[in-house]
Amino acid sequence: MQHPGQTWLDNEIFDSLRRWKPEPWSQSAQPIEKTLEAMNAARVERGMLCAWWGPQREMVSNDAVAERCAAHPDRFVGVASVDIAHP
Repeated sequence: MQHPGQTWLDNEIFDSLRRWKPEPWSQSAQPIEKTLEAMNAARVERGMLCAWWGPQREMVSNDAVAERCAAHPDRFVGVASVDIAHP
């Protein structure tokens, strides 16, 4: 899974999706507690929290993933990402 921050949400590659605005996730960055709430509701005990490089830039940083995993080590396992154009 990815927990998107504002940089991810503001990326122009999602412009066509933003018009639908189905819920708060598409409008502004949500706290990690919202992801934990969704996991609890779905009875997910642990998730793989992934960093992500988009076509032009980093979208979810390795550092952000590491921080969230450190804060919730019993809930998340981190997955790093690299810029595939410059691995």
